[in-house]
Amino acid sequence: MYRWSGKAFFIALVLLGPPAFAEKTLDVFLDMDGFFLYEVHGRMKKSRPERILVANGSEWRLSDGAEELLQVRELRGWKIRHSFFSARDKERNTEAARKILLPGGRTAWDAVEGRVFSFHHLREVEIDGKQKARKDLEHVGKGLPGFKLGNAILIDDSFSHAHPDQRANILQVPTTSYFHESLMEVFDPKQGEITPGEHQNAVRDYLAYRNQMAYAIGLLDVVLEAAGESLAPVKVLEKIQWTTEALAAGWNPLQLHHRTTQYPKRGGAILRKVNAKFLLHTVEDGWPLKCSDREMLMEWATLNNQ
Repeated sequence: MYRWSGKAFFIALVLLGPPAFAEKTLDVFLDMDGFFLYEVHGRMKKSRPERILVANGSEWRLSDGAEELLQVRELRGWKIRHSFFSARDKERNTEAARKILLPGGRTAWDAVEGRVFSFHHLREVEIDGKQKARKDLEHVGKGLPGFKLGNAILIDDSFSHAHPDQRANILQVPTTSYFHESLMEVFDPKQGEITPGEHQNAVRDYLAYRNQMAYAIGLLDVVLEAAGESLAPVKVLEKIQWTTEALAAGWNPLQLHHRTTQYPKRGGAILRKVNAKFLLHTVEDGWPLKCSDREMLMEWATLNNQ
């Protein structure tokens, strides 16, 4: 058998360049409603008008950390390829993506290179004897070079549009209804405090909702770290979200968020590498519960000045 001498190997290295290694691509599909942005309605006031955009005639609040998340292009040696996948109509999704501004004059549309999948991309599948429209990652991934279902993750706040055969691909983020007046009624703006008792979980749910982006990228980082070189990311994510314990709890990511802060803290550190000014929304330990969220103060003031 012919063996390379050191000199021969050096000549080949000069002529041919270093050996090529296959680039690992992780396809991350981002839900819009309830994650990347949410509709402004009722008493949800515009305490930060610079984060409000109008798309398809309605006002939408851009989630905290949305721009930073889109700028995370590499994680644990994986190339991150972002796409949007929303069950809303194409016109709303496209307009919103074009209006979300990133540094350097780019938009979210530019960041995803036009990969905005919408209602007409949903696939009909039979569930309990009925045809229902679901997000099929394998279907939309056919046009993406190097796409592998085992390396594709949909970040969503709900399983309602998940394909029944792809539940392992869904990274579900915390969602809650505790966002506006029910929380504001127990907030004392003079002290910056929340009345203790049954409202403790409401406050923590509110903050978990506000930290969705950090939670998502933090959990994704844990998944890729555990996957290493040998495991498909989806397999690791499935273990985290579909363990016996998680199933017994009905898999509520808010409960997971309450048990551990490692995901949002880890994610916050990643997003701060993109933008040093990015801050997590937190509460101080102990009673009375003190909230460090500046926006809660502003929303309270808006509600009580009507």
